Amino acid sequence: MYLKSKIELTHNDGVATTANSIIVARLLGFERDGDCTKVLASYDYSKVGLNEEGQTIATPIIRDKILIEGEALNALHNAVRPDIPNTDDEPLRERTKMYLAFRLRMVETFKGLNPDLTVGDIEIINE
Repeated sequence: MYLKSKIELTHNDGVATTANSIIVARLLGFERDGDCTKVLASYDYSKVGLNEEGQTIATPIIRDKILIEGEALNALHNAVRPDIPNTDDEPLRERTKMYLAFRLRMVETFKGLNPDLTVGDIEIINE
């Protein structure tokens, strides 16, 4: 599972330069404490482009982690709750929940250079 922008996003491409690229995002890992009051997630964003042979490649542009806890975690869960699939497949349900929240984070990350960006511009790819 990963996220992919449906449109090219403007992003920093150096200290003083920007570029426009399709962006993909992956959760590299996440951990919860036993009572689900804290979540630590590591992730990366990559720009999609072509290498010298014309093959599609993803080049990392941001790698980071975030700790979400307390009221922020409750608010995030309430924001994604309507879109969580109703399924007996618990791993799929949990993965989807994390990516729904991650999609909100992606909008927040890129909104500064893309003021019209919405969650509808980012799709969850289930592979």
